[in-house]
Amino acid sequence: MNNNNQNNQNNQNNQNNQNNQNNQNNQNNQNNQNKNTYKYNIKKFNYINEDDKPLFYNYDFRKRNKYSFYVLDWLCVLIVLVIGGILFLKVKVRGRLFRLNDESISYPLLDELVPMHSLIPIIILVPVGLMVIISLVIKRNRKDFHHAILGLAQAITLTLLLVSSFKCFIGGLRPNFLSICKPTPESIAAATPVGYGGIYYDSTVCTASDYDINDALSAYPSGHAAISATSLGYLAIYLNSKFKTFHGRGHLFIYISVCGCTIGAGLIGVSRIADYRHTFLNVLAGWIIGICIAFSMYRLNYLSVFGDDNHIPIAKHWKHIWRHQDSTNIVDDNYDDDGKKSCSDIISLEESCDFESLNHGNRSPNSVPLKEVR
Repeated sequence: MNNNNQNNQNNQNNQNNQNNQNNQNNQNNQNNQNKNTYKYNIKKFNYINEDDKPLFYNYDFRKRNKYSFYVLDWLCVLIVLVIGGILFLKVKVRGRLFRLNDESISYPLLDELVPMHSLIPIIILVPVGLMVIISLVIKRNRKDFHHAILGLAQAITLTLLLVSSFKCFIGGLRPNFLSICKPTPESIAAATPVGYGGIYYDSTVCTASDYDINDALSAYPSGHAAISATSLGYLAIYLNSKFKTFHGRGHLFIYISVCGCTIGAGLIGVSRIADYRHTFLNVLAGWIIGICIAFSMYRLNYLSVFGDDNHIPIAKHWKHIWRHQDSTNIVDDNYDDDGKKSCSDIISLEESCDFESLNHGNRSPNSVPLKEVR
């Protein structure tokens, strides 16, 4: 009898050890699987009151008029472009007084290192060409291409408007102003000096054309620095979002492609100092304007600037929201444009998904302070 009990006890221990081993193996397999698969807890957000919704955030209204909003965006781009162009080309710059013996504005007139006819292809053709290759040829995503081009157009036109406004209402003397102004003894004798001691003159002492004088009085801020920082800065953010530069890839060519954009914008700004068109402060102001607009316009068209979801355009974000609004049971419509299961379309809190398609972490897909409803 004792032997039988001993055998039963041994069998029970062996079975328990086997079960523990199987559980351990299952746990290890689950941990290995979780390294590549993440669980995304969808939090659906609703406003407590209908009146609390901000303007244009009504789901049905946006869905019915989604194309109208894009037409409005492009119309705004056109209007801003026209206004900025008129300010830049037609409006006379606010004049500045100057001394004829001022050494800071007596630098020689040199050929431009980056003239306007060379700048335009750099700020337009280079970004558009890369966006065509990445969004249309490689990814074949028309929504992404549209948002990329729309953001670039918004950034360039807003920069043109802002820079033109500063130039018209603030202005500034270029370092080579007197070389462009070309005052002569006759024009100096005919002019009326002002200020204490009669040492200051205005642009009436100049003999150059009105266009050249107006350009020489519009040093602040640097248009070349601003427009290059906007365009190439926007391109750098776009490439970083698509290539995921610092996401453990370790490819130097990706880093160079992103940094090359910022270096190019910096060199264009520095060239304006080298050919005596601007001072460093003029160029610095242009860089700040361009960088700020590039970041804000990219965020206007994509879910984030540096987050894991910075490659996802706003159109795709709203598409997922509309799916949640239309049905609480996603049947065969929970796949994104690339054929991967979309995290934004998962209703079950325990269902796993391909987290690469969308990663909000603990942040809401809507990114707004709303009442949380699971």
